[in-house]
Amino acid sequence: MSSRQTPRYQTLLRGFERLFSRYFWLIPVFSFCFGWASFVLVQRGESLAQIIALMAFGGWVWLFIQPLVARRVFGDKHQALSSNVSNFLSQSIQQEIFFFALPFLFAALQWQSAGQIVFTGFIVAAALLSTIDPWYDRYISRHRLISFAFHALSSFVAALVILPIALKLPTEKTLIVALGMLVFWMVFATPKLVKLTPHGRPRALVVLAVCAVPALVWFGRSGIPAAGLEVTRAVIAIDVQNHEPVDLIEQLSVDQLKQGVYAHVAIKAPNGLTQDILFEWRHQAYTESIGADITGGREEGYRTYSMKSNFPESAVGAWFVDVRTAQGQLLRRIPFQVSPAVVP
Repeated sequence: MSSRQTPRYQTLLRGFERLFSRYFWLIPVFSFCFGWASFVLVQRGESLAQIIALMAFGGWVWLFIQPLVARRVFGDKHQALSSNVSNFLSQSIQQEIFFFALPFLFAALQWQSAGQIVFTGFIVAAALLSTIDPWYDRYISRHRLISFAFHALSSFVAALVILPIALKLPTEKTLIVALGMLVFWMVFATPKLVKLTPHGRPRALVVLAVCAVPALVWFGRSGIPAAGLEVTRAVIAIDVQNHEPVDLIEQLSVDQLKQGVYAHVAIKAPNGLTQDILFEWRHQAYTESIGADITGGREEGYRTYSMKSNFPESAVGAWFVDVRTAQGQLLRRIPFQVSPAVVP
């Protein structure tokens, strides 16, 4: 082959680039449908959901190898072509991950948690940014460090959503793995970030700022929705019989309270997932946590409850039972009222 001839793989890549440039609008549409189809399948407990999750996992792997592809596979001679193709693939996979994750985040989102609202809104913004090519090209792909940050966010979100479905990891382990993914990207980007820091500025502050990101995520983990878990029912009852609540209440007297009260929930989770949860009984400064566990796979949700009969002397007023994961992520808040007199 003459040195002037274009290698076949370059011709294929250019054709690939032209094809998707013409039909670029199909990517976000497919991503959106892919995400909601996966969500529906998981809710129905079908094994195909695990296959779809593994497909998303394959795209997640690409995010790790993408920065090396241009240099290792294509070399410096064809850097422009390899950069265009690899950036396009990364953008498409990021769209897949965000739209795959959003239905699960919305299902787990609790509007009583400001942190969960902010986190989910941030992922919605990232998903929209990944679909608008001029913005993505201008603000993401042209800036290597911002591109690394977007990769880190995609990897973090992918771990949050894919691991409970594909590997049956409970949220407490999923959060640790997701944080590990975030730390990986922070470590990967730090040398380049320090190198690009103008002289005269304290580079130690740059490193400190990078280290602060995983720390902020860890301490703010209660504000991350527990993707994959969905509370289908949450009530306060006088009794539980055959795993079903009896005599639902929203208000009761102090005397009734002393006889015991039940917080009953049904939580839907992926088939095969075992998850620890906490019932956190709260009244003013008083707090008591009671543990339980659930197993995924039941279409109506796994039923469990917490029974409490030992209450403080000053129990009159508003009570809340917060159902949380072991990492403190709010699943549902159940309010009830205690009055001094007998409730008719």
